[in-house]
Amino acid sequence: MTDLARYGWTKGLARRFKVHASEGLLPGRVVSEHRGAWRVHTGETELECKVPGKWYRGPRIDLPAVGDWVGVRKGRGRPLIHAVLERKSVFVRKVAGTEDREQVIASNIDNVFVMMGLGDDFNIRRLERYLAATLDSGARPIVVLNKLDLNPDSEAREVEARVAAVDCPVMRLCAKDADSIELLAPYTKPGTTICLVGSSGVGKSTLTNLLMRADVQETAAVRERDAKGRHTTTHRELFVMPGGALLIDTPGMREMSLWAAEGGLDEAFSDVVDFGHGCKFRDCKHGDDESGCEVWAAVGRGDLREDRARAYVKLRLELAEQATRRELAARKVGRGRKR
Repeated sequence: MTDLARYGWTKGLARRFKVHASEGLLPGRVVSEHRGAWRVHTGETELECKVPGKWYRGPRIDLPAVGDWVGVRKGRGRPLIHAVLERKSVFVRKVAGTEDREQVIASNIDNVFVMMGLGDDFNIRRLERYLAATLDSGARPIVVLNKLDLNPDSEAREVEARVAAVDCPVMRLCAKDADSIELLAPYTKPGTTICLVGSSGVGKSTLTNLLMRADVQETAAVRERDAKGRHTTTHRELFVMPGGALLIDTPGMREMSLWAAEGGLDEAFSDVVDFGHGCKFRDCKHGDDESGCEVWAAVGRGDLREDRARAYVKLRLELAEQATRRELAARKVGRGRKR
């Protein structure tokens, strides 16, 4: 195995990279991103790279992200990334705050460990957002309910998580317990890329250290008053695990807003969508006062939970409003260019 193969390089990727190799570019994988610089491992060395200035004038989603396979040109100055290979999956969210802009969290991932604490951090509505974003990314979500040591009597919360996760795996564990490595083994096979996502203090760095069998990430003690951890990770970073899997740790997200994730939303709420197929009108918005809505008929019969129906309708409306704002902004830019 070559050094680059340790980072997931395959014969298929090599074939796709031939056109860039003919231009004199070196292949590599982005292993970290911090303040406008990308560290890229080429198999022989790790380079700190920039991108051409013109890239910043295009969509932010086209900029390199941790997990990307890229083409790098070395010269007398700092190496530049000149190409990003097509991604097989990409986890995207809306940036925190009021700005309508997307943010790529990680790319080319196979499994996403959606981490949530079993204490005060536990929030089903937030979990549904993570699941929708993950399913929309093309990766597989695995729900990891952490801090079992602090919350041993948490079976009810696991049941709640399983309702939200539909067919996705759900497990309770303690990120400090070595037994958790075996519990997660089916999802950390050699060559697999895993991404950890969740709020600040849920134990992502602790789980990273456990899976790496080394203290590669700084951790902070849990606060006694609310059993919450403290934010420690400041940037996204990819690690090669001892068993051959690849692990991307990410900073905690204080907000989890969806970005153009209609497909993932429908998949995450497949139970609601299935009832929606029986609605009288094809353009039914599933409001609780709409005539002929099978979703709310199912709620009335007890076949569907009311909170699931309301959560789906709320998120669908949020995405529709977001799409409208983007369309209006694009029209405004277009009018400005015509002048």
